[in-house]
Amino acid sequence: MPSVMIMGASGFFGGHIARKFFKEGFVVHLITTTNSKFSNLSDVLNSHPDKFKIHSIKELSGNDLVGIDYFVHTGIPYPHYTISWKKEWEHQKNELIRLLEVLKMSNVKKSVFVSVAATVGHKKEGHKNEDSPYQSPSNGTGLDMKNQVENIIFSYFKNGLPGVVVNPCLAFGAHDTKPSSGRFLLVLSKLPFYVFKDQIVNIVDVQNVADSIYQAIQKGNTGSRYLIGSKNVSVGELQDKVCEIVGKRKPFFTMPNQLTILYAYFTECLGKILGQKNPIIPVLSLDIIRFGSKPDFNFEKMKDELGVVPSDPYVGVNQALGWFKEKKML
Repeated sequence: MPSVMIMGASGFFGGHIARKFFKEGFVVHLITTTNSKFSNLSDVLNSHPDKFKIHSIKELSGNDLVGIDYFVHTGIPYPHYTISWKKEWEHQKNELIRLLEVLKMSNVKKSVFVSVAATVGHKKEGHKNEDSPYQSPSNGTGLDMKNQVENIIFSYFKNGLPGVVVNPCLAFGAHDTKPSSGRFLLVLSKLPFYVFKDQIVNIVDVQNVADSIYQAIQKGNTGSRYLIGSKNVSVGELQDKVCEIVGKRKPFFTMPNQLTILYAYFTECLGKILGQKNPIIPVLSLDIIRFGSKPDFNFEKMKDELGVVPSDPYVGVNQALGWFKEKKML
């Protein structure tokens, strides 16, 4: 029976990826470094405890990977505070290199690293695909850290580490226990005004992301990256849909984009002063919205090489909002 080890399975993407591999007959090894209870997987953990192995690991070693066929890293490091990401970068870089060295010396057949679509190039004209070079969209954006992380990963691919990177757009679905991308829906459901109303984003059902990662293990060409997305919508259209689903009146005025950005920087500064782990509105989240889902993304590689056909992303949006309502988060 094949096995996969998933780092970050207590998170949104990780939980859905774990469920996918479980359904495909894998023994799923879950890593926790913080004594996580994996509440997002409680149903399958309780019903099929023999198919899951939980490892409490502070630092992954080669011994932990003995007998593991595949490895999935569901959360490439990101800066919690964009205004100080360069200070955070050294620590994150060292941790990443240590992990890559362990994987390189192991017998793992293939690794998958989950990043974001926003690290794909930002050229002004023409379709952007996996080969489009990254260009920093603004001075000091936290996306630069994401890009540097990917550069290190790809350098290890070139030196013999078998693996791929997947770059999903905004993904939504149930079981977003510690709201990540779902936080965007929660914010849109509560705001009395539009934010970034005309900004185009690409949204995708999280199940498409999980399917793509599973297929990347099976079919992905080592050293490649794969954009994962589905439907282009404006943020205003998405906000209207969210309001319709939750039964709330649509906003009646639009907040200027620059004012929204300034407010995000203000919350980051305030969060640093108060010692909060995360700011109320991370600037990186706005960067991903502003720069991460342009209408000229090309998803042919996802379809042709991985065989994944995008489904209706509003299924994921409905499931996310229904799950938030059930958990009394709405």
